[in-house]
Amino acid sequence: MIMADEWGCHRLGMWMKEHAVESTCEIIDAEMDVVRECLTMKLKDVTPEYISKWTVETTLGIAAQNAAPTLCRLLVHTAQTDKVKAKNIKKVPDMVCFWCNRMV
Repeated sequence: MIMADEWGCHRLGMWMKEHAVESTCEIIDAEMDVVRECLTMKLKDVTPEYISKWTVETTLGIAAQNAAPTLCRLLVHTAQTDKVKAKNIKKVPDMVCFWCNRMV
C-alpha cells in the first residue's frame, strides 16, 4: 500500500536508500578484505618468472571474481551504460562481464 501511494513510495525509497548504501558499503569492505588477503604475498615469491607471467586477468581478475562479486557487479553496471554499450561495440569488460553474467 505504501509503494502504491506516490508520496509513500518516495518517502520509503528515501529511507531505504540510506540503508541500502550503508549495507552495500559494508559488503564491499568485507569483500576487499578478502581480496587484500588473496593478493598479499611475500617478497621472495616475486621472481622474474612470476613477473613475466603476471597479468591483470590471472592475478587481480581471479581474486576479484572469487572474492568481490558485489563490487564487480557494481563496476560493470556503472561502466556499461546504454550509451557506452551502443558506442563501444568492440570494447566489453570481458573478464568481469563473464563472471557477472554467471551470477545473474
